[in-house]
Amino acid sequence: MTIDQHPPAPGFPAEVRPAFEVLKQDIIWLSQKLDLYRMGFLDEASREVLFSHTAHAFLVLQDSLTNDLIISIARLMDDAGSGSRTNLSLKHLFSLVRERGRNPDLASDIEAKLSSIEGVLVPIAKLRNKVLAHRDRTTALTTPLDLQLAADDITRVCRVLQEILNAIEGYFERSTFLYHYTVSYQDIRAVVRFLQGGIQGWEQELQLLKSQARQLDLPDTHC
Repeated sequence: MTIDQHPPAPGFPAEVRPAFEVLKQDIIWLSQKLDLYRMGFLDEASREVLFSHTAHAFLVLQDSLTNDLIISIARLMDDAGSGSRTNLSLKHLFSLVRERGRNPDLASDIEAKLSSIEGVLVPIAKLRNKVLAHRDRTTALTTPLDLQLAADDITRVCRVLQEILNAIEGYFERSTFLYHYTVSYQDIRAVVRFLQGGIQGWEQELQLLKSQARQLDLPDTHC
């Protein structure tokens, strides 16, 4: 009987780890925001509660979170830059992996993963550059962007970004990271539960007031 022997993890090259760790934190935060967005605004039951009596407030929150997701993804896709203008982006990390990682197959694999979502990344970049980060005059006044972007596209992009980071960490450290948001007592589902309880209490109190008004032969109380 033999036991499979896996080669030891090579470890992160010193030049790669700092950039990887910062970008990993960016994608962890992006993943958590996306999970909150999905739980609050894409789940029909949650959306019904959030928008039943507090629609304006949650429309503002939904708009802000949507914009933040777009900007966060687009920032990760920035060019590495050159000269005095440099960016910490996935393209910079990819160049480090290719130059310092001593594994051309890994570099090719993560580049192929990124290419698989290029069709979504292009409109995301346009939206960031022409609407969210800057107010392009032509776009604003005469020719609005016509982008075919859906929530599923953002979810797919986020999933691929997680796969890229896990491919890199899996090679250098022989480990992967669970990027999904798992805190159940402090997420938006708790907001939904508290708000739902408040709405139910308010409706019960309103019914009680109406019942008392009928008993006193008074007009219905409207709140």
